[in-house]
Amino acid sequence: NGLGKLVQENPNVVWMVGNEPDVANAHQDDMFPEIYARAYHDVYYFIKQIDPHARVANAGLSMMTPGRLQYMDIVWNTYVQLYAEPMPVDLWNMHLYILSEIRPWDNGPSDGKVALGTDPALAKRAPDGPANIECPKEDVYCRAEHDNMDIFAEQIVAMRTWMKSHGQQDKPLILSEFSQLYPFVDYDDPVNPTECFLMDEFGNCFTQNRVSTFLTNAMDYLENAKDPNLGNSLDDNRLVQQWSWYSMWIDAEFSGGSSNLLVDGYETHQVGSASSLTQVGHTYRNRVLNEVTTVNILAAEASDVQAQVAGPGATADVELKVGYMNTGTGVIYDSFTVTFYADPVLTQVIGETIVVPGETGMINGCSWGHITDWASFTWTGVPEGIHSYWVKVDSNNDIFAETNEADNVISGQVTVTQ
Repeated sequence: NGLGKLVQENPNVVWMVGNEPDVANAHQDDMFPEIYARAYHDVYYFIKQIDPHARVANAGLSMMTPGRLQYMDIVWNTYVQLYAEPMPVDLWNMHLYILSEIRPWDNGPSDGKVALGTDPALAKRAPDGPANIECPKEDVYCRAEHDNMDIFAEQIVAMRTWMKSHGQQDKPLILSEFSQLYPFVDYDDPVNPTECFLMDEFGNCFTQNRVSTFLTNAMDYLENAKDPNLGNSLDDNRLVQQWSWYSMWIDAEFSGGSSNLLVDGYETHQVGSASSLTQVGHTYRNRVLNEVTTVNILAAEASDVQAQVAGPGATADVELKVGYMNTGTGVIYDSFTVTFYADPVLTQVIGETIVVPGETGMINGCSWGHITDWASFTWTGVPEGIHSYWVKVDSNNDIFAETNEADNVISGQVTVTQ
């Protein structure tokens, strides 16, 4: 009646198992890595038992520092030790904030806290001296570096490097939270007009201008960062497949308040009115409006089918299925052909079907990890044995200007026994 009901009511979606379990406080999941490995296992298989086509992601850790990577290692290794298999993750998930983890003067928790169950010696420390000396140090995270794009890129690369070292390079990576967390409240002090609720080590506030610049720089990086040695080959070797800004709105003096897209009292504005947007909100909106949208149909999953026949010489009729998604940023309105083949060079046609966009008349984009729908065809007269098949979505090139034609083909397997 809880998670099971939600899974039944929301087929084919992405489930993120937890939220920042590495952080010890009442607002996050506060869970040691060995315990998280068990929790992930139980939730993963519970979801898959109800909806085998659901996509399951790990919990996003608060950032990707050496300590957080150790947390990931402990989760992964514990899972392997307990269940004798690699941790099954359909798409990997992370958060990205630049926060010191430990205070060097008393080994106490700093802004981001030491990751639970990890070696405090790995933690990024808060500065304990002059900013011009401390802030450039590799083992220090200053508040002034909260929007440092070199460190931002470093954390993305660190996560992708970890994924590759664990055989996960071609899995999607989603960044489900990033922004500026340090709040900005202007005191309007006539004596000291530059004073604010919180300043960095150089006396600078986290103003809307500063956050807007960070948003623009971060999106520039995320859209363009590619590496054939680390990135996802199905996404032109991009390092990150999808990302989400935090937050729409939170109390201005709370963590993340400076990144609000909506003004205080937004609910009193007319729905859709630009007046409900903050400066950061306008930056975000203008950025999105100026984006050139793309479409790309991806063959995401081909079903493996098992069938039985009554005796020697008998044949079976089996349903072949392929799950597809639109990983572009635009919408697909056109119908397209899906063709099933008995050979890898796609010359021996088994059959084909026409996909017509559903009740909405369109296939939405931004579907990394989220199967939009399934296309099927019944293969008749299949003899006993193991048979591979191949399927190509949009086999007649009905979808105009796809960004990647190489990801339209996938293979599955049919096993027929007595």
